[in-house]
Amino acid sequence: MVLIWGLGIVVGFMGCASDESSPVGAQLLKGRSFGNVVALDPMEAARDSSYRVPMSLGEGKNLVGRAGGLTAKTLLLFSTSAFSDVPQNARLEKVELQLTSDRVYGAEAGVFHADVYEVRSEWSEDEVRSDAPPDYDPQALFSVPIGASAPDTTRFGLPVSLVEVWMDTTAEANYGILIAPSEGAPFLKRFGSSERGESPLLWIRYRTAEGTSDSTTVRPTEDAVLVERESSFDTEGNLILADGDVYRSLVQFILPDGIDSLITVNSAVLSLAIDRDRSFVEQMTIEVWPVTQTSWEAEASRTDFSGTLSSAIVGDTTSTVSIEIRSMVQDWFRDPSANYGILLRSAGEQEDIFAVFLEHPQLRITYSEPPGIGTLP
Repeated sequence: MVLIWGLGIVVGFMGCASDESSPVGAQLLKGRSFGNVVALDPMEAARDSSYRVPMSLGEGKNLVGRAGGLTAKTLLLFSTSAFSDVPQNARLEKVELQLTSDRVYGAEAGVFHADVYEVRSEWSEDEVRSDAPPDYDPQALFSVPIGASAPDTTRFGLPVSLVEVWMDTTAEANYGILIAPSEGAPFLKRFGSSERGESPLLWIRYRTAEGTSDSTTVRPTEDAVLVERESSFDTEGNLILADGDVYRSLVQFILPDGIDSLITVNSAVLSLAIDRDRSFVEQMTIEVWPVTQTSWEAEASRTDFSGTLSSAIVGDTTSTVSIEIRSMVQDWFRDPSANYGILLRSAGEQEDIFAVFLEHPQLRITYSEPPGIGTLP
């Protein structure tokens, strides 16, 4: 009977710990009710810095126009292989380029003209960068009006002779076109790309050798965005996160000595004030990642983001952003040598043009002591 009674108690505790509706047992197993609960004083950053990150914008959406101090241009390439649905010896009768937009930044009304140029040097969407753009013919092929409405579709004709060269396997190299805003563009328009949203389409009407008229659509084999900023941000001032012309920030907090590595971190909240006067943002999702290497400059340019992620959304009226990074801080207490800091980036680096200026980073930590330290259970 005694043995059965004892087993019943053990099973009862185990059931209590596994039952989400009864947190008492779960807290006992996690150790959160052991010892004292300690709230540390707010910690100031020991080190912080911002970095501009030259990167290819070939996997986001296409941008054309001006807003937020940025000028955006789009590259499109339709290689010979893209025209496989057009019969050989067909004669092109009409070609139109269709761009589908989903939002506008800047002015809510108006029209600007975009100039279309023929690109003269090789590029790829994986490698092309705003600070190393391809060459293009300085004489525009033609101009097209871009309106501020979104969502909508912009459709304009291309010279048949130009597309015939793209289709010709014996012709010299085809490097595509560049679409750039004219002077005084009051807004920036975001269009779908081959990776996100509704892809650009080349609509082709042709006549076969037998005299039959037909049509088809062609998607670009490469597309990318080039972004220029009127003046670079001062990275010695506030911490900066920016899309389009990409900026990222890194922050490090030095944890206090003498705290047992077996503590349970109950909460660790990173807070940053937003400089509303300098920020240009409608909505930005800020991601926080643990830094994985000692070189911050190299870390700022990383492309592989996997593992522990924390995030928060900043809107156009947000004055302070708070982000829970408990699991990262827990790892640092267990292994202080792994504390290289945290990296902050925008989730919309390749799609948007927002910029947020952050200041006064602080970290607030609350933890529970393990058994045998402080008050016994």
